[in-house]
Amino acid sequence: MEDKVFRILKFSFIRLNDLVVQRCFLHLTLYPEDFKIETADLLRNLVYLDFFSDLKSLEAQYDRGHTIVNKLVNVCLLERSRIYKSEYLKMHDLVRDMAIKMLGSRCMVKAGLGLSTLPAQEEWVKDLEKVSLIKNSIEEIPAARQQSWALPRLLELHMGDNFSLESIDGSFFSCIPTLQVLDLSMTGIRMLPSSISNLVNLTHLLLRFCLNLQHMPSLAKLKALRTLDLYACGIEEVPEGLRELVNLRCLDFDASRLKQLPPGILPELSNLQTLCLKGRCNSLTVQAWEIMSLSKLEKLSCRFGDVQSYDSYVEHLQVGGPKEWELELVDEGPWCDNVFIEGFAEFSRTVRLQGCCVGGDGPKPPAMLPKDVQHLEIRGAVDGLKSLTDIPSITNSKLKSCTLGEIHGMKYVVSVSQSSSSPLPCLEFLELIGMMDLRVLAEKELCAATPAVPGVLHEGNKFWGLKGLEIYDCKKMKRLLTHVLLPLLANLEKLLIGACDQMEEVIEMTEVDIECQGEGDTSGSYMRSDANHVCLASALSLNKMKTLDLCGLPALKSICRATISCPSLQRVSLSYCPKLACTSLLVQLPRDGEPPSNCLQELKIQIDTSSARELGFSSVM
Repeated sequence: MEDKVFRILKFSFIRLNDLVVQRCFLHLTLYPEDFKIETADLLRNLVYLDFFSDLKSLEAQYDRGHTIVNKLVNVCLLERSRIYKSEYLKMHDLVRDMAIKMLGSRCMVKAGLGLSTLPAQEEWVKDLEKVSLIKNSIEEIPAARQQSWALPRLLELHMGDNFSLESIDGSFFSCIPTLQVLDLSMTGIRMLPSSISNLVNLTHLLLRFCLNLQHMPSLAKLKALRTLDLYACGIEEVPEGLRELVNLRCLDFDASRLKQLPPGILPELSNLQTLCLKGRCNSLTVQAWEIMSLSKLEKLSCRFGDVQSYDSYVEHLQVGGPKEWELELVDEGPWCDNVFIEGFAEFSRTVRLQGCCVGGDGPKPPAMLPKDVQHLEIRGAVDGLKSLTDIPSITNSKLKSCTLGEIHGMKYVVSVSQSSSSPLPCLEFLELIGMMDLRVLAEKELCAATPAVPGVLHEGNKFWGLKGLEIYDCKKMKRLLTHVLLPLLANLEKLLIGACDQMEEVIEMTEVDIECQGEGDTSGSYMRSDANHVCLASALSLNKMKTLDLCGLPALKSICRATISCPSLQRVSLSYCPKLACTSLLVQLPRDGEPPSNCLQELKIQIDTSSARELGFSSVM
């Protein structure tokens, strides 16, 4: 029976009929049994290891990788799953066993077996080409005699995820002179032996998350090196000989402890396609002219040390440069890493500004924004920024996501004028953190400007197209907005509000507003009750809302004193809201025998006081 299954699996492998696809499939055997690898990590590794070297651009290589993954999933050689918002891939045990058999004696795979020492010497046969010892507990690589450990054909050594590995004897590398790929990611090594300098055939040196790594020998002889990955490493100084690596395609110092990059190195690395220099130290900055000299660059993350250099590079991006970038400018104070809202997408064009002038009223010219920026993060603006739309270069942008934090003086995020145009129509995700002066989401004065309301709320003019909104630690907010502006959030799918001590009502309605709700026809139009109020003729609604999370709101009394229809609401979490007595939400409940889709699936309530017993949800069948 087992032989029959193997024959079927092997037939599926042969039917792939593409050598590159087959190689990508066999590469997955290097990982432990039942190991789930994130698709993004696998694609990065395949690109790093030149699986698609016939394609010149990184974009084309990643596209090819996605196509191959989809093909392997479609023919059932890989299993795809999702954990939160990330996609993972796994090879079934039988499929993996078949693939290892196909590799034969050329490959030694002992991944995830709990080994504390290297495999016995007799297992290191001379025709080995690949060795995988990933995810073990190996503590050291001891001294080896070249006569007995000679491995003239070994091309790849994968030893990642051995956190206990702290010591490597230099004699070991003398036994593997042909090595091309060395992966020591997520190990505890403190230094690399000097003998690594003699691995002249090495093309890929992967040291991701080597947090204890403090010293590296000269790399000057490693002229064949194409990938040097030092992401999140403990190294503080640039390795000697870096400027000699003229064939380097990828250099990654992101999240490392590197303090500075000496001037003049980057222009020597003219073949770079990926450059990541956004380290932990603010002192690690770049000059625009050095980055602009890299004509083949396709992916960039870096930090600029002054506004002039930053603006210079932004101007360069208008006419060329990489397609994917993450730019930081920290003018004052240390940078604080942001934690994205769960479910918010990652964007390929990001700008992060801290302690900078961003409006037009500051002591210095405001920092420019690239016209195609997708995500913008601003913390601690120093020029009294009053609203997001006060940023001169933001009006014509296609901004999709924005994070604002610790901005003094900002009382509202946007001002909705009598103009029929939407503010920031492409904005889908908004995060507000520690906005100490923020009162409301949108400018309050609109509520009294009754003649303007129908023009602003005309069909199709939804507020930003906003899908996700998170508000945290905004101490002076008493409400999100008034019911008059609720239709502007018609596209909202996720709302999270937490640690806002003065929040009393999410959607505010006055007594007159409540009385006039339901008056008029059912067209959803507005009618004037008096000189100061505008009444919605039909029920309030958030038709696309799927997730509602309210946490740590000690003053919250109600979500809204009128009923809000939420037919798509699936998950509700209410915690540490001791005064909350009524939700006033109209939701869709599942029916017997019908699969849950756009109906309430999860309800979590943290009971704080007896008032919580009054909470209730109305249902629509």
